[in-house]
Amino acid sequence: MPSTPTRTLRRTLAALLAALPLLAHALDYQVSIDTTPLAGTEGYIAIDLLQGTAGTTNQVQLSSFASTAALGAATRAGDVTGTLPELLTLTSTDFFNEYLQGLSFAAGVISFHLNVSTQHLPGDLPDTFAVYLLDSNLAPFSTSDPTGAGALLVIDLVSQPLPQVYESPSAVLTLVAVPEPAAGTLALAGLAVLALLVARRREERA
Repeated sequence: MPSTPTRTLRRTLAALLAALPLLAHALDYQVSIDTTPLAGTEGYIAIDLLQGTAGTTNQVQLSSFASTAALGAATRAGDVTGTLPELLTLTSTDFFNEYLQGLSFAAGVISFHLNVSTQHLPGDLPDTFAVYLLDSNLAPFSTSDPTGAGALLVIDLVSQPLPQVYESPSAVLTLVAVPEPAAGTLALAGLAVLALLVARRREERA
């Protein structure tokens, strides 16, 4: 019967390999929005997930939310669970899914971690994630969004998304891609395999 260290390594390796298919379909980003030009005004941040072709479901999660702006009342539309600054989850089971958070803007930065799934079939219209800043009348502040919708950030949820970040005189959004968890898990799995082989050789020599 294998020794306890060997059994532990086997269980660890099995858990890592089981996690790979799930992690490979999600991407992570760190988002920061400098709202200093809006300091002293009231408004909203709109977090939207729009369904593309029905039948494919994606999920977007916001975590580690931090803000110099004071949070006001929030409203939801569609499949949205959670409340900022805690974990917020939007799922594209409805056509329009939105979390609308009231803000008293202040000099400084709104930041959060963004995890998006990327389920998409070729030829289908992809689900789309977007972030907007709105004034007190729910009108978007102007941005360079070519559609005229006033988005600061748009991500089509495809296997290799190309996030679109738009300029605005009212705020500056910065998006940084976080290395995929799957890559780190693969490295750990490789180390686990190596450790398992070393442990087996030691047992054979003993």
